[in-house]
Amino acid sequence: MRRLLAFWLIVLAGGLSVVRGQAEPNLRLIVERDRALTIYVAAGQPVNLTGLTLRYLDSFRTVQTVAVTDGFDVLRLTGGLASPGACFIYQQTGTDPVLPGICSQPLMVYKRQITQADVFWYDFTANRQRDILILSNDSFTTICPAGTADCPITYIPPTNTPAPSDTPVP
Repeated sequence: MRRLLAFWLIVLAGGLSVVRGQAEPNLRLIVERDRALTIYVAAGQPVNLTGLTLRYLDSFRTVQTVAVTDGFDVLRLTGGLASPGACFIYQQTGTDPVLPGICSQPLMVYKRQITQADVFWYDFTANRQRDILILSNDSFTTICPAGTADCPITYIPPTNTPAPSDTPVP
């Protein structure tokens, strides 16, 4: 237990770059036990999910990272841009989870079927949900503690700074 606490303190201390005072959360992470994890776009405008990663400790206490844009073809096609009201659902194959009530627009629901071995939000060995760190380009955003069914997230997409280039001389 002390090792786990030490891990989270190191992660938080090493990557803490939280912007305080941001208005409303623009994402929600919703977990239905071991059956599904949903990322809901709660913002009133599109959100760029490029750089959004979920970090957790697996059963062997190894840090693992899931890049959200890698899991959904639609995010690759849109360059990571997610529309307001969109639901991105990681669903364990063979289960029939209840669709969160906020995911009421069928054309905005994107599912990814994954095997039990790839269910990253639930530890089947310990029979409990895992803590999930939310990161923006490896910078800490927030933590969704185990046992939290609905976790609000104020996600600040990374900004891309163009590389400097030589100014042509006339």
